Amino acid sequence: MVTKPRPQTQREFLSKLITPSTGVSNSVFSEPFKPGEPEFNRALEISLQDDINKVYNIGIEDIDEAILFYFKNIINPSVLQNNNKIQVPIIYGNPEQWKGVQQDGYYRDQKGKIQTPVLLFNRDSLQPNRTLGNKLDGNAAKNVTFIKNNYSRRNNYDNFYALTGQILQEDYVVSVIPDYVTLTYSCILFTEYIEQADLIIESINFAAGSYWGDPKKFQFKTRIDSYITQVTLKENEDRTVKYSFNLVLNGYIIPDSVNKEIAVAYNKFHNFTKVIFNIEAPTTNYSSYLAPLPLNTTDPDAQAFILAASITNSTQQTAITNLVTGLKANTLWSKMKAVYPFVGGTAFAHKWNLKDPRDLDLAFRLTFSGVFTHDSNGITGNGVDTYAETYHIPSSAYSFGIYSRTNKVWSGVDIGVDSSNHIYIRYTDGFTYYRTGIFPDTAAIGVSTGLFVVNNTAASGSGYYNGGLVLGPAAGTQPPTTPLKIGGAVVGTPTDRNYAFAFAADNMTSGEHTIMYSLIQAFETTLGRQV
Repeated sequence: MVTKPRPQTQREFLSKLITPSTGVSNSVFSEPFKPGEPEFNRALEISLQDDINKVYNIGIEDIDEAILFYFKNIINPSVLQNNNKIQVPIIYGNPEQWKGVQQDGYYRDQKGKIQTPVLLFNRDSLQPNRTLGNKLDGNAAKNVTFIKNNYSRRNNYDNFYALTGQILQEDYVVSVIPDYVTLTYSCILFTEYIEQADLIIESINFAAGSYWGDPKKFQFKTRIDSYITQVTLKENEDRTVKYSFNLVLNGYIIPDSVNKEIAVAYNKFHNFTKVIFNIEAPTTNYSSYLAPLPLNTTDPDAQAFILAASITNSTQQTAITNLVTGLKANTLWSKMKAVYPFVGGTAFAHKWNLKDPRDLDLAFRLTFSGVFTHDSNGITGNGVDTYAETYHIPSSAYSFGIYSRTNKVWSGVDIGVDSSNHIYIRYTDGFTYYRTGIFPDTAAIGVSTGLFVVNNTAASGSGYYNGGLVLGPAAGTQPPTTPLKIGGAVVGTPTDRNYAFAFAADNMTSGEHTIMYSLIQAFETTLGRQV
């Protein structure tokens, strides 16, 4: 007897399927991947339903509307005709209208009458700007930004959370780094009289080079290079004055598309506020779970450096914060060009400039040449071929210094620009050489540990040790012409001393040098590496 086939169960059916690829590696995929299982961890997915702040997106239409808004509401062009003020209509030229204007040389309304005054604009081109940031990969965006919402519905307006030990919830929206683009618009202004057009062009030219758009939405940098004037007078028709100009706009685009949503694993997430077991809520503070990099500071400049260098140690964060706030409180922060605290223990952490923590040569980010030793005490050269390039060329009135933790004589320059601007903190003859001109000046300090600083006022040079004047001022200086280097490569053999701090700044007074040493010494003491 033939039996009727039994339907397969879901497990039996899925077991026969070919195991699909997970594509780009993602830490939140189910591992190992099995047919029928979700690719993403559902526990980390948060709904955007009823959310005031949706996923961020900026389109080309938003940029067009920004220009239209600025023309209408900020420039707000108008003309005075027969003692009447007339608002100039702003029209985005559709293909039919724009073609007619290009052929006839003027704009007609639906009844065929020449329309003046009127301002038309039309988008000509869109070109990607490859020189700015990028999301790296459109299929799996690794370069994203986190935007914190100012308000969360789960936070009550009371102090109950303080009594229970609960941490306020913070909502973050994840957005990809935008695609930066350059857009070009053709703009044409028609009026009856030259005086009318001149007043409008003056207003537009005044706004050129600024950010256009609605301040409550998006604003974009614009520029206008030139204006072309043309006066037309045809038989049996009114005279028209025509101004033509090109508007160049630097914009950015975050598409509202499926591939963008796929590229970012999660669009929203919360911080941890409390952990619940059954019906009990512990009062323990779970702040250690809030973020991968908790910040122990509110100073924005200290925060920027800590995030760039990935400093997670709270003592190091405190030392950096105290240094930055101390420099600002004593009006020294504005004089700093480059500050290298050598904190973090790695080459990656040691390269950053505290004053401008961007990964750029023009931000004076260090590049290490040769094999340095990087540890909690700072950087140490090998005495053969090591030096750190700062990319900073000091002005004719400068100050730069180095904090050494090694006491020994050496034949190489510890920090300097060229053969006329440098410091031997302890040469083979036992003397310290401060050089700001053609001839070096010596000081008998006797050790090579501490803070050594050379100061140049463009007319005279001075040498400082641990905040005190030990040499000068001596007349005769020579302006630097090459970038500042740390640890060698200027004169003599690169050193193998251990450096815990270095800086470059505008020239400072004797009192400011004393304060600078006190701040650096306090910084080193906090880290336990003072000498």
